[in-house]
Amino acid sequence: MDFADFELGRIFGTLLRRWRMVLVTTALTLVLAAMALVFITPQYSAIALVQFDPSANPLEQSKTTLVAPPAQARGESEVEIMRSNSVLLRLLRDQPELTSAELRAAGSSLWEAESLSEGQSLDLTLRQLAASLSIQRRGLTNVIAVQARSTSPDRAAALADALVRAHLGNQVDRKVAAIRAAQRAVETQRDVFDGTPSAPALASQAAELNILAGLQLPESILIAPAVPPARPSFPNSGLTLGLAGFFGLLAGISLALIAENKSGGFIDEEEIQSTLRTRTAAPIPRTRITEEMSSPADTIVETPLAAFAEAMRRLQTSCNLLLRQGEVRKVIMVTAAAPGAGATTTALALARTYALQGRSTLLIDANLRAPGINRHLSLFPQKGLLEELQRDGEPDVSQVIAADPHSILTVLVGAHPSERPTDHMLMGREWANLLAVARRTYEIIVLDSPALATASDALHLARQADLVVLVTRWADTPKRIAEQTLHALQEAAGGTVPILAALNGIPAPREVARQRSKIQRRLSKSPSPELPTWSAAE
Repeated sequence: MDFADFELGRIFGTLLRRWRMVLVTTALTLVLAAMALVFITPQYSAIALVQFDPSANPLEQSKTTLVAPPAQARGESEVEIMRSNSVLLRLLRDQPELTSAELRAAGSSLWEAESLSEGQSLDLTLRQLAASLSIQRRGLTNVIAVQARSTSPDRAAALADALVRAHLGNQVDRKVAAIRAAQRAVETQRDVFDGTPSAPALASQAAELNILAGLQLPESILIAPAVPPARPSFPNSGLTLGLAGFFGLLAGISLALIAENKSGGFIDEEEIQSTLRTRTAAPIPRTRITEEMSSPADTIVETPLAAFAEAMRRLQTSCNLLLRQGEVRKVIMVTAAAPGAGATTTALALARTYALQGRSTLLIDANLRAPGINRHLSLFPQKGLLEELQRDGEPDVSQVIAADPHSILTVLVGAHPSERPTDHMLMGREWANLLAVARRTYEIIVLDSPALATASDALHLARQADLVVLVTRWADTPKRIAEQTLHALQEAAGGTVPILAALNGIPAPREVARQRSKIQRRLSKSPSPELPTWSAAE
């Protein structure tokens, strides 16, 4: 089935049938996510806020640019300066213990990298330190957020504040350096003009510059020092588990749909027809039985208006259309693609449907390895068809013939399962003679065959049948097994025997079941008892 053909109803039905797969996949994903949360080292983030003066230019005098207005350029310049190596170098110089502890906690390998040069070690140190810092401007405001990440909440806050102080210290040092340069120039001029009327003025100017150097303030202000965070910023346990559950659910749904597409069972008549590419009969719904019933096939007699009985009549009509090509075509073999599909129930119900219409019908339990018709009829003979075929001479079938208690159907029953292969018996002369006599005596012969997956007897029976009914279980029989069984039966029959696929055990539509129930109550003299649900099986 192509995913494009999925309808919402089909998808919902698939999820209901494979809810365990979805649940296990989701739970497994959550367990893996929880284990990852246990082993992942938590990271804490602390943020310090800095306000800069947009009227000042830390590089040159304010100049307009073609790209952005001065305030915008000032903010971008401030961010890049704070990210520069000069600030990181000052941070390393001013806070050696803090930065060393952070680098060790981050797992830096430069402490063991003895083969690196001094310059390479410094570069690795700066890269490692920069990786734990994030500097961004808050929109178009004059505020810059300095975020530091660490495995310790206290160290994260201290690192963010230390970076801000290093940046502010660089700003002051830059101003002081400019003033000291001007002071040195004035002092040089004073030495040149010593003894002249200009000397006192130059000396006074040099003194003023010296005082001014000690009064310098940074251009930016720390407006919000970092606070040690109470919770880790990574991993976010709630978000991680939520995403893990969501993606686990998606994975479970995907796996369920893929499994349904590859190995799931058939869910409607269209699917079985498109997959097997063979004739299909009307789907056989699940039925309800009373405690007095020994088989779901009793529904044919007890409640003839039930959906199950109607499906059997439609199956009979499909068989008649394929058998009408000649009077000699009368042997119907009923088999299953896999055990538990309901072939025995279908064979008994189909044979009863023929018998109730007045056709002389014989039902043969050809499942010699594990006969089951006797249980459906509540018959427990001492010997069955297997024992008659095993004895010397011609089998006396009169010893294993039983009458159906609910119809005029004649049944060749089995008694005990065989502990040895039985395929050679179905190829023997005794079986051939038995089937030849049955053809001359009865109008319709129904063979209850074992599933091909359990015994090769079905291949030998297919060669002797005039029609094969292949029963599959709704949403249970794997498509691959059904296809393999169909191809094997076609090869065994030489392509001359028509094969009719039947989907068994589908849920009956509620409305149809409700209408049939109303009709049944009108015709019945007493209300129907509460009926337990029957799951189609052998």
